[in-house]
Amino acid sequence: MQAALHSRWSAIAAFSLVAPAAAFAHDGTCKNSTTPSEAAVAASKALKEDSGNLEARLKLADALLASNCFEDAVHVLEEGEATHGRNGQLQSQLREARSMMREQTYFEGLNRAEDAAKLSHNLHRCNKLADIEACDAADRPSARRSAGPAREGGRAGARQAASGSADDTAPGA
Repeated sequence: MQAALHSRWSAIAAFSLVAPAAAFAHDGTCKNSTTPSEAAVAASKALKEDSGNLEARLKLADALLASNCFEDAVHVLEEGEATHGRNGQLQSQLREARSMMREQTYFEGLNRAEDAAKLSHNLHRCNKLADIEACDAADRPSARRSAGPAREGGRAGARQAASGSADDTAPGA
């Protein structure tokens, strides 16, 4: 029984050393960069040839960080931990990439909150004060896309606010 358990753990350990390289093949592109840099392409090619090549992994991560592809850089470096987990340079670069990824996420959240506040302000001015400029700003697709789900407002809301609610006016009155 102990021999079977030992062989099972050996198989799991061997798989964990091989699986990460195949799990995340990277071509040097990411959502923030449509065209990969020459350095990223060269490092990616070297890494595909030898997944244990630490220098190529670090160069690819550097190129991804330079292109603001923080999440991809973290993935590339985390894969390197399986074979080079105690390497100080890898660990340092991984900490830096994770920090940059958290910072990017933080600022994206701030931008979304700012856009949502602007949309809310414009909708309030549009609906309560019949401010046509605010209605136009609230109706822009970019304002609605960045601030989240659509809300009532726009020129129709301004007209309704200016004339009173729809329930107050009866036809023929």
